[in-house]
Amino acid sequence: MPYLEYDHTTRALGPGVLSIGSGTEASWRIVGRDLMPLHAIITLQKDGRAHVEPGTPAAAIHVNGVELAEGRAFLNFGDVLQIGTARFNYRQFATDENTGQRPGYLHDTRRGRVYTLGDVTEIGRDVKCAVNLQEPEVSRIHAEILRRPEGGFAAKPVGSAYTLVNMHRLGSTTPLREGDEVTIGRTVFRFTMEPPSSLVAIGAAPGSAAVDKRAAKMQTMFVGTVQARDIIRKSEQRKYGLVIAIVGVIVLAAIVLLQRMGH
Repeated sequence: MPYLEYDHTTRALGPGVLSIGSGTEASWRIVGRDLMPLHAIITLQKDGRAHVEPGTPAAAIHVNGVELAEGRAFLNFGDVLQIGTARFNYRQFATDENTGQRPGYLHDTRRGRVYTLGDVTEIGRDVKCAVNLQEPEVSRIHAEILRRPEGGFAAKPVGSAYTLVNMHRLGSTTPLREGDEVTIGRTVFRFTMEPPSSLVAIGAAPGSAAVDKRAAKMQTMFVGTVQARDIIRKSEQRKYGLVIAIVGVIVLAAIVLLQRMGH
């Protein structure tokens, strides 16, 4: 969960909206800092990013010393938000504790599994991979998630295998931010450093899950970025089609029942 810190006071963002101003209508009221009664509104989006916008058209907001040109923006961890003369630090964690040893997690959004990340976590079809995916589009070793010495994690592509981060092809080792989505084959993982609550985390140990060894030796079917997106889109279309079919059956059954009752 992201946080805003001001004058040794920390507020968590989400769920809901955090409003900042000098008036009683603001959920975080700060007086004596040239703030308007409702100066800024910060909303935590579903993808985990924080969105900031002025509470009134005349309210000026600066991010890292630059005034928002369009009046609104998304915040990145480490950004300095200036509202009036009050300065806020946007953080991933509540304190400045060393994040180098904090665990990271990959949440399989389709299967509901949560994987705990180690120093080097391999993702692929090979039985030795800590995150094992038995899909024809996935290489034996498809990608790696690396712990960064300065804290946090980064995604690294392996060979020519297609890996997407937020629907953009991963071309080199790239730091991961809270809420980033990593797509490998037909599976979408959501990266987080917040400990899982309702879901059970699976330790990133090779061979920890049951694996089809015959499938692991299958030849890799490589797909491009457009094809990968098309696979995901078709999967979503199948889900919607199934829902529509179920609704159609229910409506048809209701019509037949009403006709019988009319007779």
